[in-house]
Amino acid sequence: MNIKTFMNKLLENWPVKILCFIAAVLIFFFHEMSTLSSKSYMIPVTVLENGEMTLASEADESRMVKVTVKSRRENLADITEGDFKAFLDMNSVKEPGRAAVDINVTPDSKVMLIDPLELSFSPRTLYVPVEEYVSRYVPVKPTVTGSAAYGYEMVNYNVVPDVVLIEGPESSVNSIEYLSTESVSLNGASRDVVAVSSILHTNRRITVPSAENYKVVLYVRPVGTSRIIKNIPVVFKNIPESLFVTNQEEIVDVTVEGSMLALDKLSSSDFVCAADLNSVDSEGSHVVRLSVTGPKDIDIIKVSRSEITVYLSSGEPSAVEDDGTFTETEFPAGEAAVEITEEQ
Repeated sequence: MNIKTFMNKLLENWPVKILCFIAAVLIFFFHEMSTLSSKSYMIPVTVLENGEMTLASEADESRMVKVTVKSRRENLADITEGDFKAFLDMNSVKEPGRAAVDINVTPDSKVMLIDPLELSFSPRTLYVPVEEYVSRYVPVKPTVTGSAAYGYEMVNYNVVPDVVLIEGPESSVNSIEYLSTESVSLNGASRDVVAVSSILHTNRRITVPSAENYKVVLYVRPVGTSRIIKNIPVVFKNIPESLFVTNQEEIVDVTVEGSMLALDKLSSSDFVCAADLNSVDSEGSHVVRLSVTGPKDIDIIKVSRSEITVYLSSGEPSAVEDDGTFTETEFPAGEAAVEITEEQ
């Protein structure tokens, strides 16, 4: 058979032959596909922000897409969920509201090399609530744990920087009044506490671009309080010669303010209440003002009596004797007397 005869035979009824060839290919293809196995994978959907729009705060973030792979059984054994990435691309969304956003599924390169291979996924579109993506600065406050040492308290704090930039859905951003740092311990402190901390936030819809290296200073000071010191005896000084005080024992109470540690140590013996008779020169009754002195690290704010009536006699001394001299109370080192002459 020569070439011409062969070509004539080949082209004879050629439309029918082409249709038969196509049918054979399709039969082979469907046969191959019918012998393939399939396996499905649940892939989490990642949102790709465009800087303008984002999922609304109430949107369900646990969205999944089902990816189905068809191939030979031995090929499927090597494929895992980690070989696929699913994205929700927000670039197509321009206005807030409810939007239909297409899902894009990208297989790993090793999956694309498998032959034969058929991929499908569902759903292909998600209907999601969308908000504007906004940012603003909010204050930073420290998270303080523990208590200062006895007699001390935290009176203030400082955070540097004292504001932080947050980003996210408009409703979420606007709902945040401040963010806190990770915990800073005050336990047993008797002086200022300085620490470097990070921003603590649990809202996954909020992004904090700069969450590290915040300097926290906790200012610790002695606890201020007040106390009443009772039964301080009155001492008479500068009694005129040949005269005697006939009063029974006189006492006063004083109200003092200062640090808790200082006041805890006080007793009536730390104070002197004096009645100065320097201006008195005759027997009988005389009204004399009182002065009270005490340690210098406390403040005397009130005396129960600002003056007393002193009774002088030229006879024998009765209840109280005094030689006309007065010795100041000796205070511990570092202390001095503070005088008050009027009741407050």
